[in-house]
Amino acid sequence: MRPFLPALRAACLPFVTRSLRGPRRRRFVLGSALLGLFVVLCGTWIGLSPGELARDVRVSLDLERNHWDREQLEFTIFVDDHRELARVQRELESSAEWSTPRYRAEEGWLLLDAVASPHVQVPARFEDLRRRARDLRNERIDLAPPDLDERRQYQHFDWSYAHDRRRLEAILDAELVPRVVVYRSPLDLAQTIRVIGGLAGSLLLLLGMVIAPLWVGVSVAQELHENTLQPLTGTALTARQLVVGLVVGALVPVAITAAPLVLVHLSAAAIAGRLVPALGLLLMTLAMAGMLVGLAMLIALGVGKRRAPGIVGIGLLALLGLAGAVGLAVGLELRSGVIGAVTVMPAAGPGHLLAEAFFPMSHLSAADARGLDLRLVLATVGALVLGGLALRAIERIVGGTHRDGALGRIEAAAAALVLLVLATAALPERNHFGEVALASIAVALLPLQLVLLGRAPGGDVPPALRRVPVAALLREHAVWIGGAAALALLVCGPPSDPHPGAILGLMHLAWALGVAALVTLRAGTLPASIPTKVWLMVCVGVVMLEYGTAAVWCLDSPDGALLFPLAKASPVLGLVHVGLFLWIPISLLRAFVPPERAKVDVARLPELGE
Repeated sequence: MRPFLPALRAACLPFVTRSLRGPRRRRFVLGSALLGLFVVLCGTWIGLSPGELARDVRVSLDLERNHWDREQLEFTIFVDDHRELARVQRELESSAEWSTPRYRAEEGWLLLDAVASPHVQVPARFEDLRRRARDLRNERIDLAPPDLDERRQYQHFDWSYAHDRRRLEAILDAELVPRVVVYRSPLDLAQTIRVIGGLAGSLLLLLGMVIAPLWVGVSVAQELHENTLQPLTGTALTARQLVVGLVVGALVPVAITAAPLVLVHLSAAAIAGRLVPALGLLLMTLAMAGMLVGLAMLIALGVGKRRAPGIVGIGLLALLGLAGAVGLAVGLELRSGVIGAVTVMPAAGPGHLLAEAFFPMSHLSAADARGLDLRLVLATVGALVLGGLALRAIERIVGGTHRDGALGRIEAAAAALVLLVLATAALPERNHFGEVALASIAVALLPLQLVLLGRAPGGDVPPALRRVPVAALLREHAVWIGGAAALALLVCGPPSDPHPGAILGLMHLAWALGVAALVTLRAGTLPASIPTKVWLMVCVGVVMLEYGTAAVWCLDSPDGALLFPLAKASPVLGLVHVGLFLWIPISLLRAFVPPERAKVDVARLPELGE
């Protein structure tokens, strides 16, 4: 441990010093303190302010009912201040034909009239309420409005609806005299502290899910674009120390900003008695942030030399922002059918833990809650493993030792296994082997292509001299796909009703997955002109069509005309489909033929890359 700490300090010190040089440290510290103070003040304002804007925020966060709903439910008239209170009370005491209190009393009388109607079937346990409603209606017949017949059409009461029964009880208790009160926030001090903690946790999620990976990605892209990273590889720092230094140096401002938010978040959770989910939120956010930081660095290393840092930042912001917004929306309202989303959406798990820490709502059964806890653990461990493997690949890329791939064979297999486990855990409970296998492959296919790129040779070798072991990489890709089938077999058992058409489905599936791997290798390892990029997009479209065809044939026994679905639209399109089915693999394999072997027999194409 002792030799490790000085080495870590030596790696981080230059980058941290650069990030905090001059007055930056004071600015970051002052800014973080002001942000923490702002969170406390803003949360207090949201929780306690009677203002209209604060009330709208509480309503949008489901912390308070709509103003009109509360007035109807509680048979109350809310006023803004004591002057308006005095005015409405004078109206209440007067005998004016029209006033706000008179109108509310008439609405209450109409509801009693609907309840007392002999045409309404009343459950036996509510007969006493109906009797009270009939007696009060008859006693206050003076409140019957002149347009009684017309307004009766808009009254509805349902005894099975708790909201209607509560409204009826409020009217009966008030004896048709609406209460007039000055509006105050319904949240007490304890609930306000929860709001403060939730606001701090939301900002921590923003920092971890978006700001941290964005900051690191832009920093790496700037280093590459300005060619300031290459000279550092000639210093005494190792590639691992360079990577750690780059990450720590970029994240120091984010950590300074997050420090007071963590303090506010944990303090509010401790006061609210929800410290365990709050700590889980921090742990899972750190794990997901580490994985996203690794992904952002890989993207920056891939395009940083060709694109300006601003372009890289815009792309990362769009990607991270969209993923974070969708995941947070799902996590805050997690239901039984979508608990698996926490394994494939980085922000869904932390979002759910944020809601559990400060705004707990019981949406799940005990079995679903146990399944969700297991998936949260899987997602956290998976993010840590994927983040570590991403940093390992980045270390090889920075050190220039990735001529045989940024990931080793075992490392790539481990990453693929983690992705497939997370994809399988994301699926709803199913018992059909084919559905689970096809769905898990579809969910994990895009991340698996990134792992495949990690196995492809890199370095500064000119494209004309680069040799891509296509056959070996395709075999590895096939083994990973076999892992998805093995997981589905483990979860669901063997298929109970196989049919002969599944063989044709497997043919289409093998074609789609093989071509997807070839497209990935072609786009990621060799230069591509604009026509080539267009052709690769066409190939991706055909892959999607073939995967859908494979799913139809594997799960069902369709008409034989669906062997090439475009033929159902037109015979010409059917011929085009067959031609693409035959030509796409050949065209992709030909791209990997070395220049001196460009004129190669088509029959020898499978031997290429051995």
